[in-house]
Amino acid sequence: MGFEHMEFEAGEITGDGDAQTLARAIGAVNPDAKVDVAVDARTVKATPG
Repeated sequence: MGFEHMEFEAGEITGDGDAQTLARAIGAVNPDAKVDVAVDARTVKATPG
């Protein structure tokens, strides 16, 4: 199971720890995914690897 593209806003990202948690969660779905978490913008974008 995978995905084509994922993009969403996170209500609250408090720092790099949250960014790593989000990246790990997406990586559990697709280990090759490219994940970009913008802490200041509170956005998460992921594309399959």
